Amino acid sequence: MKRYHAISFLLILNTFLCHAQFDSGHVELSLMGTGGYQRQTPATLANDSQFLGYAMLNLSVGYYFISGLSVEPQIGFVAIEKSFPSQSTLLNISYTRLIPSSTVALFARVGYGISNSLSPPMLAFVPTRISNKWDVHVLNAGAGTKILIKENVVLRLELNYRKESFQYQIPIGLYYVDNKAVELTKGEDFTNSYVGMLFGFSFIL
Repeated sequence: MKRYHAISFLLILNTFLCHAQFDSGHVELSLMGTGGYQRQTPATLANDSQFLGYAMLNLSVGYYFISGLSVEPQIGFVAIEKSFPSQSTLLNISYTRLIPSSTVALFARVGYGISNSLSPPMLAFVPTRISNKWDVHVLNAGAGTKILIKENVVLRLELNYRKESFQYQIPIGLYYVDNKAVELTKGEDFTNSYVGMLFGFSFIL
């Protein structure tokens, strides 16, 4: 009987501690990422395709300003073979809800930001890195689970969705000003949708 009461007390204490991790005033440091291969085909060589490895890494700092609700600034990095590294910066709002009597929490988040790249894997003819400018607009959304494996260590699994849009400048001709050639371009809107799984850990302070 004493052992039963001791186990019950520990379970109640553990649930209370887990719930407290997502209360106001706490900070959650998260590291999440994914990777894989992308098929790349040069536009002039339709039969000369290759598979390039890529990796995505996201770092975020979430601050719980009320219980379960946090604001999460995030920076992201993308590395792909034979391409320049890319970056993104986002601001997310996240809600976390602990499942009663467990160490598992469900969460959802949504945010907006900018980037200088598209998220791989991409279409075969579209380069991941667009330009040196931060001109890709990113709508970010995700949902998943947080599993407390220790008092302040969390395993995170997320189904992530991104809608990325930018205006691509297409050359359509030349004109001359003071005997100097100036390229004439036309802006075309481009939208890319990405869905993928992100895996990582969080540390709660």
